[in-house]
Amino acid sequence: MEAKIYKTLAKIVGIVLLLIGIGAFAGGQFAGSFVGSQLKAQQITMPKLEELKTVDQGGQYSKEDVEALKPFDGQLMSTGDMAAAYANHYIAVHMNSAAKRAEVPADKATFAGIGDVVRKVEDKLADEIKADPTKLSAKTLGQLKITAQEATSQDNLKAVIAAEEKNPESAYASAKQIAQLNNLKNNTFFQGNMLRGTLLNAYGWGLVGKIANIAGITLIVLGVVLIVGGFVVKGKKQQA
Repeated sequence: MEAKIYKTLAKIVGIVLLLIGIGAFAGGQFAGSFVGSQLKAQQITMPKLEELKTVDQGGQYSKEDVEALKPFDGQLMSTGDMAAAYANHYIAVHMNSAAKRAEVPADKATFAGIGDVVRKVEDKLADEIKADPTKLSAKTLGQLKITAQEATSQDNLKAVIAAEEKNPESAYASAKQIAQLNNLKNNTFFQGNMLRGTLLNAYGWGLVGKIANIAGITLIVLGVVLIVGGFVVKGKKQQA
């Protein structure tokens, strides 16, 4: 009697696990297929190895970057693994290289960090304007309708700094540096972070799909074993 109960329970549990496994596997397949189709639609080509140079060759890519991108040499992006490699070892490298060229410290090479650098350079620009307001452009003074002497007052200084930052012909080196930093922050880093976030999100869903596939196969196997066991395994005969 007990053997019969155990066999019945094994069949029931086996069927449940089989159904869950099939559902998990189907979900994993869908996730992988969806991620792949969405990535292919973007028509992003992975970098070719000949375009990458290691640090030893004087390039911007490290050996780690090259090794991460090597398996996908020139292929069309179609998997989460490709997306992660492109985000972390291609886009991130270009972002950091741009920050280095702009002389941004490595610990400040982030969207928020560059903002901190800009504020420090703005303080420097304020000191330069106070020291020599005669270098202010006629465009800035005309736009704000003030004189060079009035530009150094606390009421006008903030607006003057903002105007000089936007003036490509500013005579102040700090103003040009700020414009460069703002371009780095608002274009390179903002857009780079957005793209990296999207690609890493695709990688995350692709990883979920892989885990679902593995879990699904495992549950299917366990379910089949229990179902077969429920039909095949015989209980011990009761002694007379």
